[in-house]
Amino acid sequence: MVEEIWFIDGARRAPEAADIRPKRIGETDAALAVMTSLFLGGSSPEAWRGFLSLAGSVAATVPTFEALMPAGIDRLQAAAIRYTVNSAS
Repeated sequence: MVEEIWFIDGARRAPEAADIRPKRIGETDAALAVMTSLFLGGSSPEAWRGFLSLAGSVAATVPTFEALMPAGIDRLQAAAIRYTVNSAS
C-alpha cells in the first residue's frame, strides 16, 4: 500500500533550504502531478479518460506532497538523514 507520494522537482531545490519540507497539495494539483510525471501516450479519447480516471483515483486516496529540497548532494543527504531520524521518533 502506498502511504504517501512526494513529487520532487529540480526546480524546487533551494540553495538556502537546510531541510526537506513537504507541502500537501490538493486533489486537482495531485492529479495533474500524477499525469505530468508519467510518460503517457493515448491514441484515443477513451485512453486519455482512463489516464485521467487513474490519476484522479490516486489523488483522491493517497496523501500527495510537493517537496522543497536543499540544493547539492551533501546538503540533500544530510537533510534526508535528519528527516528520517525525526520521522522515526
